[in-house]
Amino acid sequence: MTTLWAREGGLPQLPAGLRLGVDRGFQGSEQAAPPLVVFQPRKKPRGGRLPKWAQDLNRLTAKVRVLAEHASGGVKRLRCLTDVDRNRRKPLADRLMVVGCRLWNLHVQQA
Repeated sequence: MTTLWAREGGLPQLPAGLRLGVDRGFQGSEQAAPPLVVFQPRKKPRGGRLPKWAQDLNRLTAKVRVLAEHASGGVKRLRCLTDVDRNRRKPLADRLMVVGCRLWNLHVQQA
């Protein structure tokens, strides 16, 4: 079975030791990108139970992931980031993302 990254020509050059949190849809990412430290939730074995240490690890991974998902959703509250961008100038999309991230950070600081 080939991974998406392998079909797309591999990963871009990433720094060694980079930590990557992925869900179960990215199985095999640790083989596709050996310099990365990959955190993936543990799956319960068929007909068995997940060990306590694996449950604790999954809980910790979920806490970190929720923060990232909420930040992503918060940034997308700015509709110009989720709508189709019909402007042909490339830097505008990057500037809009910077503005959206700054607004979300301001919101989080004010809370």
